Amino acid sequence: MQVAFLSVPLDHGDRDIAAEHLAICTAAISRDKALATRLIKEHVQRTADIIQDGFASSSPSFAAG
Repeated sequence: MQVAFLSVPLDHGDRDIAAEHLAICTAAISRDKALATRLIKEHVQRTADIIQDGFASSSPSFAAG
């Protein structure tokens, strides 16, 4: 089996990923479905935007592993 790794530069800016995860967990534990859903959507969108920006700013490099 061959696995390929994709690498692009990622600029997280001033993003606090741990705080995002904590807020999602807190909303889920509190059973606040609307808040948890919104926070997850925002978290995934921010992550996707960072990855997309990484692709746009440079040529990705592939390495077999």
